[in-house]
Amino acid sequence: MKSSDTGTENQSTIGRPRLLADPAKQKSLCSMVSVGLGIEAAARHVGCSSWTVRREAQRDPQFAQKLREARTSAQLFPLMTLRKKADTHWRAAAWLLERSCPEQFARKKPKTVSPGKVLDTLDEIVSIMAEQCDSQEQFDAMRERLETLQQERFGMCPEVTARTPKPKTEADRFSEKLKRETEELQDRPFRIAPAASPEPQTPQPNSPKPQLRQSKRRKPLAPNPRDLESLPPKITSPRQTSWRHAAARFDESASQRAAGNPVVRELYGIMEEICLAKARELESPPRASDTTKPGVIQESRPQPPGTFAHRNTDSEQKSP
Repeated sequence: MKSSDTGTENQSTIGRPRLLADPAKQKSLCSMVSVGLGIEAAARHVGCSSWTVRREAQRDPQFAQKLREARTSAQLFPLMTLRKKADTHWRAAAWLLERSCPEQFARKKPKTVSPGKVLDTLDEIVSIMAEQCDSQEQFDAMRERLETLQQERFGMCPEVTARTPKPKTEADRFSEKLKRETEELQDRPFRIAPAASPEPQTPQPNSPKPQLRQSKRRKPLAPNPRDLESLPPKITSPRQTSWRHAAARFDESASQRAAGNPVVRELYGIMEEICLAKARELESPPRASDTTKPGVIQESRPQPPGTFAHRNTDSEQKSP
């Protein structure tokens, strides 16, 4: 017996020593957790993982008790501070109410369902399933499984009550259906039905024909702005633009032309020649044959074939 006891003692001592067996590391870890640091961060600071902390808590009940006390103190100090501030600041009081009683004071999202509605739906499902049970044994087994599920999911909710599912009667189903239909009708908007159109009367043979009322001529409507958008834009020349300005712009933009493309260079040359020729024509003095009055220049217009140009006979007679 002694040899076996010594063998087990040697086996327990042989192996890698536990990292958290040191009381100094346990104390530092518990102090960090009591301040508010998480177990993972505190274990990382000590030099181990969170799994090591949980295993050590399972092996050593004293360390587990210290760890629970550290967690409680980490939560207790902020709560005490909030309760002190709740006497003078309403935001602290609102925060405490939202966290302590979320079912009553928390902000409700539009797409969430309360536990009471879930329980009502569950009861309806159970009643439908109870009607399909063939024997009492199936009904009892289904009820037990649903009760355990209800206690696991909603056991901490105050709205949970011990309710045994019962199959609904035909009268209950009819009353519920009638209630749903009335609620749907109340939710729908109220609309007035259109008046019935009068039946067409057949004309009698000797009856006089009804006189048609002459409609007044309506005023023409204003044009639609959408139709105006489809019209082609009116081309107007910009202000302070002449052939002389265009020629000057060609000279100024000579450095910005595409010198590498011969086609573009040729087009620029042709346009420049046209602009310069027009500018010279405007700057040149008027000829005597083209004028009848001093200071007036008559533009020569092409005449269609078969017509003769008008001759100024007065000037020919006066000239020697």
